[in-house]
Amino acid sequence: MKYLFLCFLLTFSVTTYSQVRYIEVNGTYESVLPADRVSFSIQLKTVLETVEEAKNVNTQKLDNLLKQLTDIGISQTDINVSPITIGKNYTYVNNQRQQEGFYVQVNLSVLLQDLNLYTELTDAFVLNNSIEKIQSSYKISDYEHQHQLAYEKALQLAKTKASYMAKVYEMSLGEVLEIEENSSWSSYSIPFNSVTTENSKEENDFGKVTIRRSVRVKFILN
Repeated sequence: MKYLFLCFLLTFSVTTYSQVRYIEVNGTYESVLPADRVSFSIQLKTVLETVEEAKNVNTQKLDNLLKQLTDIGISQTDINVSPITIGKNYTYVNNQRQQEGFYVQVNLSVLLQDLNLYTELTDAFVLNNSIEKIQSSYKISDYEHQHQLAYEKALQLAKTKASYMAKVYEMSLGEVLEIEENSSWSSYSIPFNSVTTENSKEENDFGKVTIRRSVRVKFILN
């Protein structure tokens, strides 16, 4: 008897839950903000016959670049230098891999907080033949606040959308069943000896930072 009663309760519970009416909507918010800083990622690489030669030349390249940065007005606290990477350099001849010397590589990250120096700095980068690769991305100083604000706006938009959709059928929103973040848009960068933008969604968003957040929310319908 207890077994039958338990089965009845389980069946009733599943049936009741399956009859819950709900609405599921997406809310997406996008904000395009003017950047107030720029971050650069720079690679210096030297390939020579011996490791010692490559290290000496690459160190000289690094010293020259660091002096150039400080002369322009970049604070040392806004410059980070990675440990050096050393390895064998390979080339392909007739589809056969052959070692040709050794390479030494170092990476730098430079944060430009004074945008008045942007033109002078980028001109220096373009004219510096020692730079192997460079990438840049626009930044905003209050990113965390804008990030949180974008989520709040996306959630509110989802609720507003669900409300007027439910109203058409003379229904109202109940409690939230689920909240899930949708896959966010991501950008890409273009490496090589040129200054590129990383976080612009479109080419005409030069000097802008796009923050886009999308959420999926499921509401009970009353």
